[in-house]
Amino acid sequence: MSDKVHTENRKYTLIKKKNSNKHLSEELGEHSKKLTEILKKLEYKLNCNGVSVFLYDEENNALELYVKTEKTKVVEHEYDLNLYKNIRARVIENKDGLRINIIKDNINKKYTELRNYYVFSYAITYDDEFLGIINIYGDKKYYISEYIQDCFFDKIALVVKNRKSSFELSREVEKRIEIENELEMFLQTSTDLGGIIIKKNDCVKLVKSSKRWKQVLDWDEKELNDMRLNNLIHPDDLEKFNLEIDKALKNGFGENLIIRHKCKNNQYKIIEWNWRYLSKGKIIILIGKDKTEQLKLIEDKKKLEEIVDLEKFRTEYFTNMSHDLKTPLNIILTSVQVMLANFENEDLSEHYKKMVRHLNGVKQNSYRLLRLVNNIIDITKIDRGYYKLKLGNYNIVSVIEDITLSVVDYMNNKKRKIIFDTTEEEITVACDPEKIERIILNLLSNALKYTNENGVIEINIETDEEKKNVIVHVKNDGELIPKEDCEKIFYRFKQSEKLLERRCEGSGIGLALVKSLIELHGGCIWVNTELAKGAEFIFLIPIKTVGNECEDNIQSKNISSKIEKCTIEFSDIYSI
Repeated sequence: MSDKVHTENRKYTLIKKKNSNKHLSEELGEHSKKLTEILKKLEYKLNCNGVSVFLYDEENNALELYVKTEKTKVVEHEYDLNLYKNIRARVIENKDGLRINIIKDNINKKYTELRNYYVFSYAITYDDEFLGIINIYGDKKYYISEYIQDCFFDKIALVVKNRKSSFELSREVEKRIEIENELEMFLQTSTDLGGIIIKKNDCVKLVKSSKRWKQVLDWDEKELNDMRLNNLIHPDDLEKFNLEIDKALKNGFGENLIIRHKCKNNQYKIIEWNWRYLSKGKIIILIGKDKTEQLKLIEDKKKLEEIVDLEKFRTEYFTNMSHDLKTPLNIILTSVQVMLANFENEDLSEHYKKMVRHLNGVKQNSYRLLRLVNNIIDITKIDRGYYKLKLGNYNIVSVIEDITLSVVDYMNNKKRKIIFDTTEEEITVACDPEKIERIILNLLSNALKYTNENGVIEINIETDEEKKNVIVHVKNDGELIPKEDCEKIFYRFKQSEKLLERRCEGSGIGLALVKSLIELHGGCIWVNTELAKGAEFIFLIPIKTVGNECEDNIQSKNISSKIEKCTIEFSDIYSI
């Protein structure tokens, strides 16, 4: 017996049929004609009183008449047959047809003349799928041989399966057409940019588009259909767009993607996209809103706020500047007045030491004014692009070591210890030694300000693993820089402490200038935020050389010049 078709008996309950299922009651087509011919031959072969086929309706879990032979006096033609819950299991298990007295289950007196009329039911299955039943009508039990199974039941199962597959395909086509019509209507009435796209490999094609595309980007539907959607996307946004489309194919949706799209006049407009992926249709439905004006207003508002903030910072800065300028000038004037008074009223020899102290005050505050003016001039030149480095190939380890040695005495006088360490004895780098000196002295000045008495300041030099960058660490064991300030201290006019809370003087330009000088060398600077105590500034400079080496060598620099520069950089430190 064939594996495809199995026979089994079952008993039915007849229920009154209200509405004929549209799909299962469709007009006889090619499949029903073929099936009718097979049933006629089966009826002739068995010499029975009729044969009918009922198809299984999965949605309603019921059987419904599909075709029957002309001799069949079928009672069920006005009825659906409700299935018991265990019907399919029972049908498959029992290979013999079940004889049913239809009058037993239908008390309508109209059929009393069929009192001795029986129905023998057999399941129709294909590859273990239950498709329906074959009913054989008569007044005796009919023998179903393997020949009948092979010649009739297998063919019936194949025709029914083909009919079901054709019907499902037709229904899917109808659904797709219905969806496409709905989408078409939606696209034509949408006030947003709507579209349907498909993706093949790396190519994204727009197959349907709303009229809004023409209004926003000035491309008509034909032009859009003839080009790749990828070609309308700003090159900087293309990778982001492709990644989000791939996510949509996996997740089924995507939201709030901001993309710049090219208009017909080669300008760009900003579109915010949302989409859904229809896996059955293998298409993506896009809905976009033109955000160009809205984002422009947001950007304008942001710029206006930045201008207001900048003006606020400038006001605060010049307030600080006024303080930083007036204080040293007042000290200078006071010192001069004291000196003059001493000259007029006192013996010069007895007050020599006092005069020296006052003169030192004049000198320090003059240096402080000079440092402030130098910083302002340099930061202004950098802003305007006029600042140039005098690059030469120098051993940066020696440069930084010499600078460190020049401030040892100063640090000792301030009761601070400074330690220099390096993992490399020689690293030749293209740099401007004067600017490196300026960077190191500024960082040491900051370290000194926030290191307590008997504290330690460390300078360490190393290279990265690839020997592509030299890395310099300037560390102290003083106060910890708050994490929220670690970035803003490099901004101009920004300080970690407010003016009235500051323990040391300063204009807020120094670290901004350091950052600019390091960036001019192709490097960068940051604060180590992982410390539990103290502060550590780290900067790196690429290890590279220049072709025309500067003739001046760092070793020829006069030590007194270094000491003077140290004094200038440390001039805003009075007593700690």
